[in-house]
Amino acid sequence: SDLVSQAEQKQLREFENNKKQKEQILKKQLERGLIDQETYNKQVEGLENDLASKQAEIEYKRAKRDRTAALLSVASSTASGIMKAVAASPVTGGMPWTAIIAALGAAQTGLILSAPMPDKSFFEGGHTGDKVIYPDEYGGVVGGVHKNEWVMPEIMTQDPRYAPTLQWLEAER
Repeated sequence: SDLVSQAEQKQLREFENNKKQKEQILKKQLERGLIDQETYNKQVEGLENDLASKQAEIEYKRAKRDRTAALLSVASSTASGIMKAVAASPVTGGMPWTAIIAALGAAQTGLILSAPMPDKSFFEGGHTGDKVIYPDEYGGVVGGVHKNEWVMPEIMTQDPRYAPTLQWLEAER
């Protein structure tokens, strides 16, 4: 887990450095008059949103790993406790202690599963929602896209001809 976290942090640092380089290029383009202030602001905001999305993706993956580790720990501790209770009272099958230990394990599992997970951005796909980051000529940008991904425009999501395709894609995801 530490190795994975270190790799993710390295990836995030590289992403941040890339963002800074792109911002510097944009600033030079602005200073030279190649782009206007509005274009510069939109581009920089897009870079910031991409970084925020990357950070959210990494945080979500970390939280998912932590949750899985906690669940495995509870399962292991519960099983160990039940085995010890049965070994201590083989005639009764460890009762009532096995029931108490199992209930405590179930309660701990419930607490772990009820803890909120961080937002995962659009990393795993799905509907983008309608929270506009900044407006554009098409109604508003809601997030960045990773390389080699495909996006269905709103006009297609609203067209009944494409509904079966969209439903199939969601089912496959």
